[in-house]
Amino acid sequence: MTPFASKLISGTPAVFTAASDADLARARAAAALLRTPLAAPDVLAAAARLRTPLAAPDVLAAWDEAQSALSEAASRASLAKSVHPDAAVRDAAEASERAVDALATELSLDRALYDALGAADVSGEDAPTRHWVAKSLREFRRSGVDRDEPTRARVKVLRDELTRLGQQFSANIRDDVRALETDPADLAGLPADYIAAHPPQVNGKVRLTTDNTDYLPVLQYAKSAALREALWRLYRQRAAPQNGPVLDALLAARHSLATLLGYASWADYATEDKMIGSAQAARDFIARVAAASEARGARDYAALLEQKRADFPGSERVEPWDSAYYQERLKQSKHGFDSQSVRPYFDYPSVKAGLLELTGKLFGFEYRRAPDAVVWHPDVEAYDVVESTGSASDGRSEPGGRSPTASPGGGGGEVP
Repeated sequence: MTPFASKLISGTPAVFTAASDADLARARAAAALLRTPLAAPDVLAAAARLRTPLAAPDVLAAWDEAQSALSEAASRASLAKSVHPDAAVRDAAEASERAVDALATELSLDRALYDALGAADVSGEDAPTRHWVAKSLREFRRSGVDRDEPTRARVKVLRDELTRLGQQFSANIRDDVRALETDPADLAGLPADYIAAHPPQVNGKVRLTTDNTDYLPVLQYAKSAALREALWRLYRQRAAPQNGPVLDALLAARHSLATLLGYASWADYATEDKMIGSAQAARDFIARVAAASEARGARDYAALLEQKRADFPGSERVEPWDSAYYQERLKQSKHGFDSQSVRPYFDYPSVKAGLLELTGKLFGFEYRRAPDAVVWHPDVEAYDVVESTGSASDGRSEPGGRSPTASPGGGGGEVP
């Protein structure tokens, strides 16, 4: 883990890019130890000069270092591109993510790396290590490392295209924050602090957006069915129509990659290395779940419809924008439970303190407030996270207050 890694996220785009480039250089250097052992230091170089196979621990350490470096850069880029309030940093993160994915693809198609890992004698290693090596070799083969050069070149093109399309799909959702205006009376049923945070504008209307911090409470608490419906529909119009062609291209690229690698479909490729094992097994599992839950689902739906009819006699269906609201009403009428009544017990300072204490005990961390740390908003609190060994990383706690351009509470768009 990179010490004080979150400082790289709270810095400038140049700082972010430099950190990503450093991780990529670290991954390349580790991979080079496996490709060209003659240039490697210490025990690797000695083994090469003696023309003996590299010791398994050295091979595994080099490959683990390469994967660790890629993982750190990928995780940092994925977080920053989705939630950072500065558009310039988000752009830098997306560029870094493309670079990480490109290098990951390059390494996965490198036959020299595959051969080096495959030649390592792991018979004396423990079971988890042997499993990791077997899984790594399988991932090499799933990537197409054992295919001919034209096929590997085409795989690289398709992988780059999938990264680009996935980023575009997510960004279109993340950046398309829509809004509507409604009368203050339409906020009836919502918590008092929500209403206070949404005062009327000069025109007397209240502005609500499709950010989750606005959207989810309305769906759960607003008495106005018209408001719930309007915001529900607006939420689902994000990135429309621009994501239609993107999704078509994404699905086509996935199918092309899967069939190029010898699979019947992307579903077959994507499920092969998962617990479910195959696309057919996934279909069968979904069918079993649907059959097992059908009767209970019907009872739950009937209960929601009965609850809705208390407000609207003669109603024949529960609309999608009704579900969360009448679930809340049903808990109140059948079980005497109002979720708003427990909110005072989960105020932010108490929840924050509880989480820090719990994670500290679980993982042997100590959190030390860092008041002089650089943060991206005055509400952000910074802590040094000190392990029992004395090494430090750091973390940021953000109760709110980001720029609307960062889609606070909305997160990034998910790639299907």
